[in-house]
Amino acid sequence: MAQNTARSILRRQLDARRKLWPELTDDMLWSMDKEGWVALPRLMPLILSIMDDLSGKGFPVLRTWKDRMKRLANLGFIGVKPGPLGDLSYAVIYNPYHVVKRAYLAGQVHENKWQALVIRANEVSAFDVDDIDDEGKVVVVQEEEDDNEDAKPAPRRKGLTKAANPRSIGRRAARG
Repeated sequence: MAQNTARSILRRQLDARRKLWPELTDDMLWSMDKEGWVALPRLMPLILSIMDDLSGKGFPVLRTWKDRMKRLANLGFIGVKPGPLGDLSYAVIYNPYHVVKRAYLAGQVHENKWQALVIRANEVSAFDVDDIDDEGKVVVVQEEEDDNEDAKPAPRRKGLTKAANPRSIGRRAARG
């Protein structure tokens, strides 16, 4: 019974997300299925507010949650929508690797930090940076169908040679 309730809650959440962000696809979000994910409690904003209260007036533990959320939304790391609890009632977390790669392509990320991110992402098997092409668009790689002999191979990711692709760097290093 608890499993049915969890499925019902998930279904309602996904329905609300589709209504608020109709253009959103799962590929655009940061998922717990990906490497490097950290789960945070949904009540974190309230917990942080309580932490500020406990700290005493005039000594907040951090800037207001609302300020930080608005900044993250302006930078493109999250999407927010108003609702019954105010301007920040609903939020989605976009894949931060995608946001950073788009910023890099726009010349907003220092080269040394980009290189460090790409190398470290390869080390932890987080290949999300490969999901964005040189124009900043999500690359959709379609699976080949086994029963269709006329199926075309999946499109090759534009702009990534074997030497530039972190996945191939990791494979070559593993082979020696």
